[in-house]
Parts: sequence; C-alpha cells; structure tokens
Amino acid sequence: MKQSKLAPVVCACLAAFAVAHCGDDATPPAGGGNNCAALASMVPGAWRPVASGTTDSILSMWASAPDRLYILGEQTLRRYNGMAFVAGPMVPLADEMGKRNFRMVSIGGVGDSIFAAGATIPASGSAEAGVGAMLRFPVMGGMPPTTSAEVMANLGGTELRMFWGSSATDIWAVGTDQAWHYDGTRWTNSSMGIAAGSDLQAIYGFGASDLWAVGAKVYRGNGTTWTEQPLAGSTYYYGVWGASANDVWLVGTSAAQRWDGRQFNRVLTGTTGVLRAVWGSSATDVWAVGAGGAAVHWNGAAWGPVPSMTTRDLRTIWGFSANNIWAAGDNGTVVNYTASSPPTPAGNCNQNTDMTNFGDGMGLRLAATSQTICARRGDGTAACWGANNNGMIADGTRETRSTPTNIMGLTGVVDVAVGRFHGCAVKSDGTAWCWGVGRSGQIGNGMMVDQAAPVQVQGVDDALSVAVGDAHSCVVRRSGSASCWGANADGQVGDGTNSNRAFAVTVSGPTDFQQIDAGPNHTCGIRSNGGVSCWGRGTQGQLGNGMRVTSATPVEATGIADALAVSTGLGHTCVARNSGAVFCWGSNADGQLGDGTMMDRATPTAVPGISTALGVGAGEKHSCVLLRNGGARCWGSNAFGQLGNGNTTSSLSPVVVSVVDRAIAIVTGFGFSCALRGSGQVLCWGSNMNGQLGRGNIGGNGATPEPVTGL
Repeated sequence: MKQSKLAPVVCACLAAFAVAHCGDDATPPAGGGNNCAALASMVPGAWRPVASGTTDSILSMWASAPDRLYILGEQTLRRYNGMAFVAGPMVPLADEMGKRNFRMVSIGGVGDSIFAAGATIPASGSAEAGVGAMLRFPVMGGMPPTTSAEVMANLGGTELRMFWGSSATDIWAVGTDQAWHYDGTRWTNSSMGIAAGSDLQAIYGFGASDLWAVGAKVYRGNGTTWTEQPLAGSTYYYGVWGASANDVWLVGTSAAQRWDGRQFNRVLTGTTGVLRAVWGSSATDVWAVGAGGAAVHWNGAAWGPVPSMTTRDLRTIWGFSANNIWAAGDNGTVVNYTASSPPTPAGNCNQNTDMTNFGDGMGLRLAATSQTICARRGDGTAACWGANNNGMIADGTRETRSTPTNIMGLTGVVDVAVGRFHGCAVKSDGTAWCWGVGRSGQIGNGMMVDQAAPVQVQGVDDALSVAVGDAHSCVVRRSGSASCWGANADGQVGDGTNSNRAFAVTVSGPTDFQQIDAGPNHTCGIRSNGGVSCWGRGTQGQLGNGMRVTSATPVEATGIADALAVSTGLGHTCVARNSGAVFCWGSNADGQLGDGTMMDRATPTAVPGISTALGVGAGEKHSCVLLRNGGARCWGSNAFGQLGNGNTTSSLSPVVVSVVDRAIAIVTGFGFSCALRGSGQVLCWGSNMNGQLGRGNIGGNGATPEPVTGL
C-alpha cells in the first residue's frame, strides 16, 4: 500500500527535466512535424536497483564488455552476464605460504587480462603485517574459474586500490604510496616521485605518458616519474576521470576540482558528502557517486544532485555509454542507470514509448494506506491528509484533513509511512520516529501509549526506509537486516513469536533486505538476490509460499528472483519484476490479483498484459501498476472509482487510468489511489470519505484523477 518502492524509481530521476506526455491519443508537440523523438532524446533516464547476489561491500568494478561486468568485494567476485550477476570464485584465496587469506580491494585490466589486488591478512594471532599482492585470474568463457588465481607480484606493504590501462601491455595500479606498471609480462614498481603519505586511491590516464593519480596528494605522471600538483586546501581525493588531457575531474571530501589544461578550478557539486568515484561519457556527461548514496551529474555547465535509489555508500562507478552506467557499494548495493532509446513515432506518439524520466517529482515521496496519505517533501518536511481520527497526521488534532497538513516538528525526513492507526518516518541521520496510537507498541519507544507528536524509536539509528501496517512498524537497516515492532498476533513482526513488541526487534533470518512493505497484518521484503520473503498472516495465501498458513518468521514467495518493487494490501501482495511483469498472490475475491478470475492464489500469479511495469501498489481490494511510459493501469474493486477509468465498474483485469501521464510513482489505499508526476503534481482518485483525495472537501468520490491542492 505504501509507495511501491518507487523509492527505487521515484528517486531515480533527474531534476530539471520534464517532457511532454506521449500517450495513446497525444497530440504531436507544437511546431509541426513529429517531435516525439526529439522529446524522448531529452529524457536522461533512470537508475534502478540490480540484485547483486552478495551482501559483501563492493569496493571495485571493472568491465571488458556489457556482459562482462565484474564487481569485487573483499572476498567476493561476481560477473554480470547481461541478465543477472552470477557467482565467481569465492575468496579466501590462500597466499603462497598458505598461512593467510587474501582480502581483495580492486579489480581491473584490459580485455580479458583480469587482475585483482589487495592484501593478505595475517593468520589469527600472528604478529606479522599483511602483505600486498597482485593476483591474475585466468579467463575461461568470460569468467574467472573457481580455482586459485596466479600470484603475479608481491607488493610488500602496498595495498593497490585502482587500475587503469591503455592497452594489454600498459596497465597501471596505484595504492598506499606506490604505483605499479604491467608491460604484458610482469608487474614492476614505478613510484618515482611519489612521496610518503600520498595514500593513493585512484588513477586515470590519456595514454602511456599522461597519467593522473590522486589520494592525500595529487600527481601527474609521464610513464616514468610522477610530479605532485599543488592544489589549494587539504581535500582528500578518491576519484579521477577526464574527458581529455585538458578536462580532468577530481572528486573527494569537498567540492570537485577541474583541470582546464592550465590550472585547477574548484566547482561545487551539489552535495556536501564524500564523493568516492567519478566517470563520464563526455565533457558534458560526468557522474560522481559517494557516501550515503550520493550521486551528482555534470551537464557541462553545473553539477546537480541525482537521487540514486539508495542511501548506502556508493564506492565505485563504471560506464559503457551515457545510456548504461553502473554504481555499487556497501552491503552488495548495485544500481544501474539506463536512458531510453528514442522512439520512432508515426503520427501521434506510441503509448509504449519507454520514457522513465519525467522529472524527480520535486523531491516528493508518497505513502498511503487505509484512508490517509502522506508525502515527504523535497525540503525534508512531511505532510499528510485524509483520516486523522487516531492522530496519524500528527498535527496536534484528530480532525480530518482534506488538504496536506504538516507533521509537526519533523524535519530531515527521507522516508515516511502511514497506517490505519499511526505513522512513522526515517530521518537522514538514520533515526526512526513514530506517532499516533501506540497501544500495541507500534510507536517503538518502549511504551504502549498514544503519542500526539513524533517520538524517537528506541534502538534504531541506522534505518534506511520504513513501512507501517495496521498496528506494527518495520525498518530496513543499513546492515540489510530488518527490525519490526508493535502488534504481533499474526507474527507480522517476524521474530518467531506472537508477542507484541514495544521495542524494535530483529526479523528472523534474512539479513539482505533491499525494501520492505507492510500490510495490515503481514509484511514482505525484497532481498538482495531479487527474491521476496513474507511473514505474518497467511490465511489467504498472501505470503506466496504455496500455503495458506500464518508464519511468524519469513518464508520465501515461490518463483520470484527479480523483484523490483513489492506492495502489500489487505490480504494480497503484488510485485513488479525487473522483466516488467507484475505478479500478485493472496485474496482475490474482488479481482485484485488481476488474473481474470476471483480465485485466491497461494503462489505468485502473473497479471496478463503487463510487461513494462516500474512499480506497483496493492490496496484493500484493488491494485495498480506504474508503467514505463508514465501511465498507469488498475484492477479489482471499483466501488469508489479507485480504478480511475471514469466509472465504478469493477474489473478482473487491468484498465487504463484516465489522465495519468508522466507519472513516476503510484500508491494505493483503502478505496483510493494516487500517482505522482515528475513535475511534483499529485493526482488522486476514488473514495473521498475522509478527504483523502486532497481536493479541499470531504465526501464526493472521484472516478477520474484530479490534482491534490496545497503541496
């Protein structure tokens, strides 16, 4: 019911870009001719999460082709084969003495000459220091085998952190206070001019005789010696990339530095966080990523922040073109940026045009359930409207609100969720805050009493996102684990008991959650491998494991391995998959599973006719999907007009939602639905019993989407 973690999609769009809608009956843009292709070319694209299959922090990334993209963690090497990440050799790899294990730090090469560098770890209790080493993985069919790699060089105390090469006989690596060079046969130390304390982190070059290396100091090399470059200030640099020898970018702990061929110029990047890696396709298309999921883009004139769909630290970036860029970091996080290919229109624009970026929604993020809806604004405040009889709007009253009303005293919000009796939010510092009815412990402050204003959840300081059910609450934590608290009669807290919890407790089992959503009495989460785990009430098959049994610990939904977004309804669950398909399961008495029947399903079942899904919302008795072209489809009960097609006739299969275009998020509640446009406009339709359509009045249902006022 909460935003279908279009957090992945909503927050993946570039600000300052919005395009005209190309819909079923769209009129070609003014100016004559067919301009839809031109409009599409303005669409920069969108980031999306990609399951990496590991929770190891990813430190380095390298590729020889789009289907040979390697991600490397301290003891993990995996390859993207064009469809998914597959297993590589699992390290530890013993060193030549067999006493220590190898901790990998960086990967690189040219073609299929793949090297990994790092340091060996002393055996337990050993007094000796770790020894730096260079490994070479022999390649068979594009993937290093699961056998030990060849030790190419003993690097003493050096830990090499990045590779760059101009050819198979000219590969460089830097780290600590050294640079090493590979001539096609062997690695040799080539550190002349590099001083102690340089702590080099990255290297980039423009041929064998024009190299840049950065860290605590900045150097330029000619292939033989290195010369320190004077820069103002004491910034530490983690990344370097250049469009040409006269256009080089350095990124690190402060504003970026740009070399123009004569001098460095300090340029603000739009973020105050640490940037750890930089890559570009051209002088007007440069990306940098870093701490807290920061991603910024240079368009040739200015840097601007671009939400990356994650708040985990991003440590490495790799690109093949302006339309295919990858970033990765902590806890196995991988995100991929793709820009849609411009369509070839004939007459009006094709409704299947794949345009995922219509703007960033002005930073808005939606959450809905029951008869209340909340929005996180771009400035970090949050507002709610609709039912408030249990104080879930937190405005100091229990009065119904028909327009957005600020949650009092809440700033720095990165995520917000609302349930039937209470609401919760996560702030940028990782703390969680809840308000409203607390009699089942759902506030999480150790007390079972109501709270009129937000209070801090105890024991949670590393939350990334939040989900709220009828009377329980959950967060995904930076570690990938999930914690829940509150009502637990059906095991919806997931700790293996049926006891209510007034403090946050860890969900049993999985420790690699990417997203979580809570229905009234059950909870589901997406795992790093693309699977979906659910727990709580399962009597209608809503847990998706083939049974109609309640479970107090997570069980795996059958057959899902590429989930992009999950949403939980009253008694059913829906998932949007990376393939663009939507699968639903659970209660189907009103056709909310969209499979053309009214039969409950205990295993995930495809919604026919949906192949371009980006997000999904499961309401009380209906469901909706967001499509890549910015449109929406809904199905199930339509008693209040919640399908948005202008009537109140229910449908067992998807129907087109009127008016909605350029949408980047969709949410569903009990008898109503809302969509967020890239422009920041919110449209709602369906039941208005408690003013949840946000039109300034209470009552008078709306079967056609109309804008919310006051956001």
